[in-house]
Amino acid sequence: MPSRRKRIAMANLKMIFSEEESRRILRLAMENFVFFAFETLKLSRASPEEILKKVCLKGRENVGKIKEGGILVSCHLGNFPLICFRLSLEGLRLGVVIKFPRNPFLARMVKQRGERWGVTFIEINDRYEAIFRLLKFLKEGGVLLLMLDQNPRSRGVVVPFLGLPTPTYRTPLLLAQKTRLPILPVFIYQKDGKHHLEILKPFRLSEDIFKDMETLNSIINHYVSSFPEQWWWWHRRWRNLISYR
Repeated sequence: MPSRRKRIAMANLKMIFSEEESRRILRLAMENFVFFAFETLKLSRASPEEILKKVCLKGRENVGKIKEGGILVSCHLGNFPLICFRLSLEGLRLGVVIKFPRNPFLARMVKQRGERWGVTFIEINDRYEAIFRLLKFLKEGGVLLLMLDQNPRSRGVVVPFLGLPTPTYRTPLLLAQKTRLPILPVFIYQKDGKHHLEILKPFRLSEDIFKDMETLNSIINHYVSSFPEQWWWWHRRWRNLISYR
């Protein structure tokens, strides 16, 4: 991993943990990152039976609530590409917002291996065009997977996350309000040598967007706090608090 990313991760970790604990978590997080990356490449060619064996699904009864479209909210925790692999076997038409790698070979490989599992990639170039494409995908019965743990470029809602005021995308709530489709939090983590995929009950919206964003962030907070060594600490998550260099 580039030293720049390590510096970002340490700056983030030290906002929450001691120096010693930060170094321990970062070392394990980098080890997991490498392991998960190679595992994803391998499992992208796996059979459905192998995926079923590798990933334990909890909350399967909630899948039926998004058969005709819905929004999944998650974060960069565990081997998160396996969310798409496993849920495609439940008959869902999954869409993922992505920024493809600059390297043409890597971009082509990501696209081909994702499409093998029926994943629709929605690339973001223009913000307004992106919203139109996301709404179209949802109205056609697609299930959109959105990662809520990156710093928004603009117009985010500042709510607590890991004890810190954190700008957060409000896109899932806006899309749910426009389409009247359900939002389901979904998370994957590794424990005891297996991947555990949890699909939570539909998130109940209120009239208060700040309250809803705070509640969604608290759910993500729970999973990241439970498995900090499996989260991507190297995003510039707290640009409002840290001058990253």
